[in-house]
Amino acid sequence: MKHTITIKILPLCGMALITSCAYYPQLVDVPLIREKGDTRVDVGIAIAPPIVRASVSHGLTKNIALQVAGDIGANDEYYAQSAVGFYKNKQNRNVMELYGGFGYGYSKAGRMPKKVSGYYQTYFTQFNYGNINRGKNATTEYAFGLKTGYRDAKPTEIHYYDTGKYSINDFRVNIIFLEPTLFFRTGWENLKFQMGLGLCWDFRINRPEYKYPRAGIFNLGLGINYRL
Repeated sequence: MKHTITIKILPLCGMALITSCAYYPQLVDVPLIREKGDTRVDVGIAIAPPIVRASVSHGLTKNIALQVAGDIGANDEYYAQSAVGFYKNKQNRNVMELYGGFGYGYSKAGRMPKKVSGYYQTYFTQFNYGNINRGKNATTEYAFGLKTGYRDAKPTEIHYYDTGKYSINDFRVNIIFLEPTLFFRTGWENLKFQMGLGLCWDFRINRPEYKYPRAGIFNLGLGINYRL
């Protein structure tokens, strides 16, 4: 399938660690589900590249949780994932979670003189840990997540700025990735303002000469987190 690419020259972010507009740390919420029926909604923005993101997490049973998440970027990029997990709440203070899931997205990568675009899918596990300190005086929470898995990328077009573009068929880039995330939340019992920091490293299995999808190493996000 061929896709028309509109060339966009994006402003520099002014951050030395951001190397492309490709795959980036997703900053999917670490929900810290407390109990059955507990639902957490997270909405926010991130800067690398500029994206709008959202997620919904729900305690399905006493120990099983579900999560769906997605984002849309400023450069026609998008990503969506779903996951099912096990959670353990220790005396309404500390929560441990272990999720496994699948994600799918579209991305662009590369710098002058060429840019590559295409689709990718991820298979991942994520371990989360954090402190909830339930109660009226509990104004802060912190949470840590460590996501790792396999990413299968399929570039579809290479666009050379001087000569035009051509399509790619039957081509894969296979990657193992590691993605730690740290969240800090402050506010009220059910409504909190949230800041997230994410990192990402790629370990290529094949095609090291291609930059797609290359991960931006660093991402920072702000948002609102609401517990129903």
